Amino acid sequence: MKKFIVVTISCLIVIVGVYLISTTTLLKDLYVKMYDIETDVYVTDDNIYFTQLSNVEKEIYKGIMIAVENLEEEAIIITDSNVDFNNVNRAYTAYFLDNEDVFFVLNEYDVSMTNFRSFHKTNIDLQYTNNKEHIEKQKQKIELKVNEVISEVIKDGMSDFEKEVAVHDYLVSHVAYYNCDNDIPFEKHTVYGALIEREAVCDGISKAFQLILKKLNIRTITVTGVADGMSHAWNKVKLENNWYNVDVTSDSTDDGKYVNHIYFNLTDEKISKTHTVDNLFIKPIANSEKYNYYEYMDYTLSSGDLLRTKVYNLIQTTNGDVLEFRLKDNYYDIQDIVSKLFELNFNNYKSSGISSMKYFYQDDIYIFKKEI
Repeated sequence: MKKFIVVTISCLIVIVGVYLISTTTLLKDLYVKMYDIETDVYVTDDNIYFTQLSNVEKEIYKGIMIAVENLEEEAIIITDSNVDFNNVNRAYTAYFLDNEDVFFVLNEYDVSMTNFRSFHKTNIDLQYTNNKEHIEKQKQKIELKVNEVISEVIKDGMSDFEKEVAVHDYLVSHVAYYNCDNDIPFEKHTVYGALIEREAVCDGISKAFQLILKKLNIRTITVTGVADGMSHAWNKVKLENNWYNVDVTSDSTDDGKYVNHIYFNLTDEKISKTHTVDNLFIKPIANSEKYNYYEYMDYTLSSGDLLRTKVYNLIQTTNGDVLEFRLKDNYYDIQDIVSKLFELNFNNYKSSGISSMKYFYQDDIYIFKKEI
């Protein structure tokens, strides 16, 4: 009799367990069908921040991606594991770092979470900058502008390095840094502000750089952190098998009146003198100087150079308004270089009767610009 009771109770436990599991599974399936949730979404490994997420965070990322692509006001994510606000924040941040072309979603969102027996439902309320029709028109404007920039600055036969320089120089020359002590309009943080309004802050400029280079099949990511004590954004670009730091914003001076390349393709060690990367995600290591602008272009002065010959060669390669070079080992004194520039009549200083020459420098980079 006791054996029968034990067997009966065991059977009941199994039946109840199966019922609960099947009921929960049916409920999960019901939610998926009710909200037409896509569950099979592919994200490439080129999305470097996506690859660093946990499995549950990847599901949140995909849910946000689907909602944004369809301009839906709510992202509904069904996961087998519990979700916390940190998961949502990491997924949300990763999505917008990977997808620089999403300029129409505000960085404010509301989250609600519901736990069921064997699954978890997360609702993320998204806020858009405008209605669907207006956003679609803005998207078209950006696409046209990107194609226009590429047709203007990219020539047949260019290497990836030359394409990177061309896009960098275009943005420095055509996008003004938005200076304002008050609240910064949201669009100034986006590719729309940089490419259409031609005025943006650092993250808008870095996203525009990323967008155009990705269109040219050059792998690029946006990096966030601190520079000069302020929140900042810049890029990392992959050429061949190496990554490099590029800060287009910091290379912008005098509202684009001239271009320099102080922050073009730096190593992590070099840029760490002025920039600190945040630690929310791991960034690819940049430790090569091969495609540093001054090294690759041979705009350097060192102890092995004949001073007059090298300065003459530098002048021949300049655009006539700006001379920039790296003084590598402090073998030559900068005043000796200035003397040679006068002697060689750089920018007609000598023939114009000017007795002084203005320049500025940062670390080991010197910039001479036309001051007549």
